[in-house]
Parts: sequence; C-alpha cells; structure tokens
Amino acid sequence: MSPRRTVIALLCFARARQQHRRDAAAKTVGACVVLTRVRDWQPARDLFESLADAGLRRCVVTDEPRAARASLASVVDDVVAAPTHADAAAAEPELWAAWNGTANFPTVAHRLIRILAYATPPYATTLYLDDDTYACPLPGDPLGKVVERLAARAPVRLAERWLAQGEATLEGRGAAAAETQRVVDAFVEAAACGGEAECADAAAGRVVFRRGAYDLQGGAVLLKRSPAAARWAAALRRAYADAWTAPRTPKKRGTDQPALDLAAARLEAAGDGVAALPTTMNFKIAPWCSRDGHDGGPRLKAAHVVLGPVRVLHHKGLEPAAAKRLCRAANARSDLRVVRDASKCGLNGRSSIAVEPLAVERRRPLPVLFSVDDDPEAGAALMAGLRRGGAGWCHVPIEAPRAWDFALVSTKDASGANATHVHRIDEPATKSPSYAIRDGLGRFTESRGSQTFAPLDGYKIACSDFHVRALRCIAAGGRCHPCLGGGRNAWAVVLEEDTRFNGTAGAERLPGLLRAALDVLDETAPGVNKVQLHGHPRTLGPDAPVASRVVEKPWRVPGYPSARYREMNVFEDSHAYAIRRDHAAEVTRVADALSRGAASAAPPTCANPWYDADPSKNTCSLDPSLLYGAFGACPAKGSTCRGLALGDADSYVTVLHNEGADHRAMKRLRPGRGTPPRRFATFRELEAWVASGAAAAWRRSEAAKHLRRRADKLSYKADKELRTAATAVGG
Repeated sequence: MSPRRTVIALLCFARARQQHRRDAAAKTVGACVVLTRVRDWQPARDLFESLADAGLRRCVVTDEPRAARASLASVVDDVVAAPTHADAAAAEPELWAAWNGTANFPTVAHRLIRILAYATPPYATTLYLDDDTYACPLPGDPLGKVVERLAARAPVRLAERWLAQGEATLEGRGAAAAETQRVVDAFVEAAACGGEAECADAAAGRVVFRRGAYDLQGGAVLLKRSPAAARWAAALRRAYADAWTAPRTPKKRGTDQPALDLAAARLEAAGDGVAALPTTMNFKIAPWCSRDGHDGGPRLKAAHVVLGPVRVLHHKGLEPAAAKRLCRAANARSDLRVVRDASKCGLNGRSSIAVEPLAVERRRPLPVLFSVDDDPEAGAALMAGLRRGGAGWCHVPIEAPRAWDFALVSTKDASGANATHVHRIDEPATKSPSYAIRDGLGRFTESRGSQTFAPLDGYKIACSDFHVRALRCIAAGGRCHPCLGGGRNAWAVVLEEDTRFNGTAGAERLPGLLRAALDVLDETAPGVNKVQLHGHPRTLGPDAPVASRVVEKPWRVPGYPSARYREMNVFEDSHAYAIRRDHAAEVTRVADALSRGAASAAPPTCANPWYDADPSKNTCSLDPSLLYGAFGACPAKGSTCRGLALGDADSYVTVLHNEGADHRAMKRLRPGRGTPPRRFATFRELEAWVASGAAAAWRRSEAAKHLRRRADKLSYKADKELRTAATAVGG
C-alpha cells in the first residue's frame, strides 16, 4: 500500500472510530463534572471513585484536559474539552466585558463556561454534578438506571434549594408549612406506588414544589439530550447574562442560582418546563446550624424530607469517610422520613443527626363529580383527563339525565304567581319535583332585548338537573359516596362533561393546584364557599345592562405562582367549580323549600344560595340559567354564596370547555335541539300521561332524534377531517 493510501486509510479508521464513540455515547448515561482553572483535583477524584459501580460513564469537562488525564486517568472514562474563554466571550460579549478584570471574573467565567457546556451534553442522559458531591454506596438498582428512569419522564430536572438543603417546615402553620405539606402529600402518594422505580419518579413528578417563585439549586442537573434540553440551556445562558449585566445585580456575585430561577420562569411562560429532581439526588448539607424557618417562624434544625434511598450527597467539603457515615445515617431506613440536623453543626459533632419516620395521615383525594353518559365522545375525553390526574382525584360519577327525562307542571307559588315544577318522568309519580321555578324568572322562553328565542329545550333542564343531583350528593357526604367523607367544610369539584384540562393547569397538575388553592382559602379566606373554575365576566352590551367588576385578590398558591384569585360580581358559565359541603347542603335545602313552597300556604323564607340579586354585592356565577331562575324566588335580600374565580395571570379560567366555532357549526346541522319538554296543567295530567304509556313512546321518539343528531355530529367531524387531510395533501 502506498504511503498516500496508508494515510487515507488511517484517517478513515480514525473517523470511523470517532463516529463509533459518538454512537456509543448517544446510547449511554453518564455523570459529568465541569472544572476550570483547577487547583486541587482530589474532590473530583473522590466523587468519581464513589461512582465506580454506579452503572454509568464518568466524565470531566475541563479547560485542562492534559492535567485531568494525568490526575484522573484511573477514575474517569471520558475527558471532554470545555468551551474556551474565547468561546465564552463570543457567546456573551457584554457579560464578558463587564466582568473581565474584576475580582469576581473567575466565578463568572467558570459559571458561563459550565452553562455553555450544558448545550452539548456528552451522553444521551447526563447528570451534571458539582465536585463537592458524593454517591452513596447502595444495593439494588445502580444510579445509572435511576437517572435514566427520571430522564425518561422529563428531559430537564433540577432539585429545589429549600428542600435540598433541609429547609422543610414541619411544625406550625402558615404558608411555609403548607408548602412542606404539599411535598409530604406527594411523597405519601408515591409511597403507595410500589417499587423504587415508580416511587422515585412519582415522588419527583413533573411538578416543581416551588414557593411563590422558583428556588432551584444547580449542584445536580439532569439533562436528556433533546430539543427541550437545548431550549433550557439557551434560556439559562440568556438569563445568566441578563442577571449579571443588569444595573442592580443579585447579592451573590456571579452565582448561577438567580439565572436558574429566571430561566425556569421564562420557559414556563413560553409553555416549557423544568421538572423536579428528587432531594435524594441532591441531598445538600445545610450550610448553617439552627436557624429561622423559611417562613420567619421559630428557629429550626435542618429538616430534609425524603422518600427512598439518598443517592447523592452535596456535602460541602466532607472527607469520604464522613460522607459514608452520613449516607449510612440517612439510609438507615428508606420510607418517608425526615433527616434532622444534617448541617455543619450536626456533622461537626455539635448536635446529633436524627432520622425519624414521618407518620402522616394520607389526605383524601379531591372528590370530583361528573357525568359522562349523555355524550360518549365528550365523556371519553373527560375521563382521559381525569385519569391523567391519577390518585389526586376520587371519582364520583353522577347519572346523566337526558333531555327527554323531564316534564313540566304548571302551578302557582305561595304569592299566587305562576310557577313551574320540573319533574323526572322516569321516577315514581309521587317523587317531589327536582325544583320549582317562578315563570317570570325561569326563562322557559328566552327573551334578550328585542329578540325572542325558541322555547327552552330539555338539554338545559338536564344540565341543571345534573348540578342539583351533584349538589345533593355532596351534601349527603359519605351516605352518597365513599369519596365524600370528611367534615362539613370539605370541598368537592363539579365538572360538566365537556370540561377540558388545558387551562391554568394541565390534567396531571390540576388536583394538586386545586388542593393547594383551597388550602389557602381555608387558611386566609374561610368565608369563601364556592370557587368557579370556568367562566367569564360579562361585558357591557345591549343584552347585558350590567358589566362585571373584576377585583384581583392578593393571595398566591404555593407551588403555582401563575395562579390568581379574582372576585367578580357578574360571572357567567357553570362548566366547572369547587364547592364546600356546607354550602351544597344550603343550596339543596333552599331548592327543596322552594319546591314545597310553590304549593304551600306560606312562602318560604330564604336567602338566595346561588347569587345575590344586587349586582354590586354578588360574587358567584349566575348559571345554569334555570337555577338562576329557581333561586330568584327567594324573598330575603343578600346571598349565602361567597365566591371567587380561580385562573391565572392571563386567563379567568382554570379549565376549558369544548365549545367553539366547530361546536356551533354542528349545532346548526339541525334546527333546534329537540322538542321542548311536555307541559301539563296539573300533576294528575302528568301521572295519567305516564300511566297511559304515552310518556314512554314520546321518550323513545326523542331518544331516536338524539341518535340522529349524534350521527350528524360524527359525520360532520369525519367530513372536516377529510377536508383537512385533502387540503394538506393538496398544499
């Protein structure tokens, strides 16, 4: 072979070998440390030695690759060249120029180079660690497998500083205790999942248990090579430059924590996210002895709340022997526990480290009442969303009434005004009416301004009946359903079947958001008894003589900084709300009193439990429209409903519903939505109609019409999908 061919062959072999290494790295998991201007390689050596049997590759990213190979050759698998000072200066010239030549320049340069390294992780899954960390020796699954499981659910994970360094507040009340309680609740849920593989991920979840703002710690950063990880690295670089070139920079000169928090907030605002890395993967020694709790409460020792084995210590200078002792102490048990005084004092012998089981009663999941029978397609979508909420929900299905299940009976109330009883046809004839509506209030024929609409169809009656039945069940508590145990102030959620979980919180986060939001109200606004999750304020117009007044409330939900409470005096729609049991009981009590009062000698004395007729004082939703009409008959002034709306900074809603242009188009496929309910002059006429079999025949006819409307709806959807596909192919 000629010298030229020999050189070409060697070059091809080198390129193939390099590509093979890249391919191998793409399929592996590793732990990396970024080091620049190193004076002492021993801390990194101690860390890499602790990772010897961890089931992952070990790498150092450094600006001194020769020195790294000489010092760490026996304990690392890969040495990766770090971005250079020239790279950093080119990436962020304004930041570099601002700090070059200052006392803090080495810190800023190192942090920026480390952040640039995040953009090109050497492995498919990379756990970046500080060199003052230590991997605890443990039986069972190696660290590499645990890291891969965590990365499979979320491509970017960081630990939270306040949890990682032992600032959990387990005593007392207030916002800080509520924050810790949320973490404990999640751990209790995870403890029931069985097996470390599931528990480790369930305990971390996809939710960061932050306070009002992010509070992240960069000692351990888990990245799965992906577009999301690349976006995070770019956002972190920009946030770091912004934080340290601002006119007023944070106190800790050059550190990355302010940038970690800022980047996470920006990503969240753009629809991206950062997930939690369990405290067991960044168990940081508290850098203090006893101190005030993070809510300003009494002086506390460090308290780390953990579930499962502690795998990575962030030890701040411990010798390996001392780190091993702490690993043994923290892992004396693996159940839900609190490790107390893992701090400078505890590790220096001035106080003792204690590990205590955390005995807590598992909180009841939030009851959710819903109906899915009337529209199978909408019901399937609702159930899919509820299932994503997991064990955070306790399901209470309510029978779906049909539009053809009702008949109307004309009557008079105690004042002599015409009224209407709403009766279920399919229940015994002696059954009391579901509710009674004074005709002047009931809107059985809807008029808006100069427009008069067709008589009200049975669908709205069925919707109102669903709400009445759900409220009766909530009021009955455990007698109606096991999910509804608890005290008279317990909360429950009511969802119409067209609810969708893509508003303020996604389906997975919604139960946690609601539990935390309702806890805040129980603590700070105990008079509130209804929280609207979907709806909108009314704007001024020809059909709306009173516009809404919207008042922002100052309270914040721990862990959900974008959530907002609002008070509105004219609030419409009833698709989803949370209601307290005592108020549900009041609503059903008044409904029963009104239905009896329509035929009794004395008028009922009640305050409206649904809304205040004085718009300047109202705080609750007006819908469904039939309940608006029914409770308008209460003679007493004022209302027993004290409501708020829960949304976020940009929206009035927590959940959405399936209305929209497409839905309105389907409504136009057939005029009307079915025959209006049959009206009878007396209850005896209704009984005779039912007894003759005519009611059954009418109901069969209406059910057949409903099936034809469903067929039209499905056909419309199929045609629309075909048109969309044809347009895509043609384009």
